[in-house]
Amino acid sequence: MRNVLSADDRLGARDALLRFATGTDNGDAVLIRSAFTSDAVVDFGPCGEKLGLPFQSIAGSDAIVGFLAGTCKHQITSHVVTNVRVEDTEAGVTMRALVEATHIDRSDQTRRFRMLDPYAANLTKHEGHWWIERLKIDNIWFEGDPQILLCR
Repeated sequence: MRNVLSADDRLGARDALLRFATGTDNGDAVLIRSAFTSDAVVDFGPCGEKLGLPFQSIAGSDAIVGFLAGTCKHQITSHVVTNVRVEDTEAGVTMRALVEATHIDRSDQTRRFRMLDPYAANLTKHEGHWWIERLKIDNIWFEGDPQILLCR
């Protein structure tokens, strides 16, 4: 039998996604790390395929933080998170959200890229803190040059 999630649980789970997005936008490695379990996986593959970019999965919080924090050095990003739905399913606690992201090349701010991505996550709660275990990022639409995402 599944547990009923409290309002605090739903907010805490959403906060994990906001820590990821805000940490990325601010280049805050500590905040990014606070969103993910040590063995987390972020799967950029579905999104990368639609954008024609060689993105795959990144495993482990060190690799995830390194990738995202490294990206921040070369891009200005803005993530807007909406339509968040947290559910307790047979597979555990899941979250779906829409995330619109804008990426601007720091060295040439006329180069911009915008996209809307559905996110699907599996989460866990440990010692009162919600963590992302797995995050899959797909893509609905984009505009601009996706090559900006490769600025590293």
